[in-house]
Amino acid sequence: MTAKRAWLILLLLLMAGCSLEHTSSEEDVQQSTAYPVLSTELEEEWTLSSVMEDETLLVFTYEHVDGSRIELVHDPAIQGMDHRALREYVLSPEHTLTAAGVLHHSYMSVNHFVGEWQESEALQKTHFTFLERSQVFEDHAEVYYQIIAEDVPKEKMIQFIDSLDTV
Repeated sequence: MTAKRAWLILLLLLMAGCSLEHTSSEEDVQQSTAYPVLSTELEEEWTLSSVMEDETLLVFTYEHVDGSRIELVHDPAIQGMDHRALREYVLSPEHTLTAAGVLHHSYMSVNHFVGEWQESEALQKTHFTFLERSQVFEDHAEVYYQIIAEDVPKEKMIQFIDSLDTV
């Protein structure tokens, strides 16, 4: 067993059942990655239930007392985002950046993030693939983020995205 795997197992054990109000574990993960790690502080109803780290991929899974779930994915190699369309969205005259979130076609801005919003009513899942607004015009962003929400109302998801910040 490598030292990295042993550290990850220890980290997972320590994080089981931790409240989101305590971010020291997320800060420990930040030290082992080469890119900015996002974390959040939400109400006591949310808990960080698991952390999965595999080379460059990092996934935080948050669970709500009502059974809903949000996965926050950090991935420098995420694919499928249309950068040209995202840039056009940011440059469009009707674009407005607000903390509450603005839905425009399949793109959305929330706080200092911008990305593609997809909903699947049949699966009761919502995906938001995004990056920091400051990286929209770079050839390749340092890291891409994706939120996969299951049974989470749109308003709760926007509130979650709005609360994200770099550890």
